[in-house]
Amino acid sequence: MHRRTTRALAVPAAAALLALAACSSDDSSTEATGSSSAPGGTTATDDAMTDDTAMDGSMDGDCPSETDLAVEGSELEPGDDLEWVWAVSDDGPDVLNGDDQNMELGFATYELPEDPQFGIEIPVGVPDVPEGETFFNISLFSPDGPLEPGQVFIDQLVYDEDPAAYDGEINFFSFYVGADRDVLFADFEVTITDITIEHVCGTIEPVEGGSGATIEGEFVVDRIEYLDGDIPEGAEE
Repeated sequence: MHRRTTRALAVPAAAALLALAACSSDDSSTEATGSSSAPGGTTATDDAMTDDTAMDGSMDGDCPSETDLAVEGSELEPGDDLEWVWAVSDDGPDVLNGDDQNMELGFATYELPEDPQFGIEIPVGVPDVPEGETFFNISLFSPDGPLEPGQVFIDQLVYDEDPAAYDGEINFFSFYVGADRDVLFADFEVTITDITIEHVCGTIEPVEGGSGATIEGEFVVDRIEYLDGDIPEGAEE
């Protein structure tokens, strides 16, 4: 998890550096589009996917226009047409006070309120999910270095059996509908397709032959650090 206690001291300096960089940039520089006021796959601006600059400076990342994840077979019956209005990531590459080998993804069918002290947060522990709404989160770990596009992650028990077959492990997953949690999910793979300053994109696919509920589709999440202004000097160049 990202340590907001240290971030609070770094945000003003990062914001000032970004302001100076914006004033001195010429017309040939790439401008990142503004993020939506509320984080989520369905509320991102139309141009966000095409105008984002990837961490390596490329513009050919693989991002969907919105998060589209389907859940089937869950005993909690979340519904057939889930609308993910809140979708964010925490930590990951090139983040001040962050951990570039870990990343948490959070998804919800409702808007989560901002913490008055720390701002946007993925809930820790048991989330407060309204009745009839859905929330889930995934924690990824890349043991050999920073997370990057192209990496594939699997449940940590499967990873431990054959580390060479995957790039990293899913070390935590939770799925809630209201106050109830469903732990009976089939194994699935998370593939990171793109990481930019603003967004992280990828796919989720169930492993063939698994038993339990399945989750499948593609996602684009807003990076909490970008929304908070917690990005390092020069990250947008």
